[in-house]
Amino acid sequence: MGVEMVPRLVLDPTDKTIERICRACGKEGVRWFNWLRALEWRCRNKPGAYCAYVWDEDGFYAGSWTKNGFRLAVIAVVPEKRGQGLGKKMLEHLILQMKVRGVHKLTFRTDPKSPAFRWWLRRGAKVVGF
Repeated sequence: MGVEMVPRLVLDPTDKTIERICRACGKEGVRWFNWLRALEWRCRNKPGAYCAYVWDEDGFYAGSWTKNGFRLAVIAVVPEKRGQGLGKKMLEHLILQMKVRGVHKLTFRTDPKSPAFRWWLRRGAKVVGF
């Protein structure tokens, strides 16, 4: 039986662990890292709006709290840990955080041609527009 990873709240998008995970994910991950820095800058006058949770060196999710939900910017798992349930654990953690805050709406964007799109559909996501 393995040791359960405990997520760590990160309020700084330039966190070195987030950067390492993004870079491990290749070109797309580097784009995510730059986008997170821009997101944090947009949230600078809204204390607590931006947040990320990191699971060791293996993955993280990040986004911003809105009036009635969470706008997910990225959920990332390093390539060697994909397919082992970490993404599902992170999504379950996010849903729990939403329940604690009393919000119900989770929004995000993903390319319909990407494996992530199918991952979301298997977890009950509904397509609301292209």
